[in-house]
Amino acid sequence: MTPKAVKGLTQISNEAAADTNPAVADQIGRGLARNVAKKIDASFFGSTVSNGPSGLLSLSGVNVVDTGTVTPTALDPFHEAKAGALADGAEISVFILAPDVALALSKAKQGAG
Repeated sequence: MTPKAVKGLTQISNEAAADTNPAVADQIGRGLARNVAKKIDASFFGSTVSNGPSGLLSLSGVNVVDTGTVTPTALDPFHEAKAGALADGAEISVFILAPDVALALSKAKQGAG
């Protein structure tokens, strides 16, 4: 997906930009970049939109694996996704996770038995 245009707008006074440390303009720029990145992600992972490219949810004929509630001991959906991809001739090298899912998986411990 190549975004055609993603824009953000914020206002800052000349005095605030010149008189602050750390520079307010830098902080506002980072915040603006975060907002633009979130808009691009929402479009990419979303469905059909009226003014922009359609996202992943708009695709048909794809394998969907419901992760349900992910816990450190319930990794079956990820193995199902890998198996489905391999059956279609693809190989999964990366999973994109929501922050709560990433946290649950990061708590997984390696052990015996």
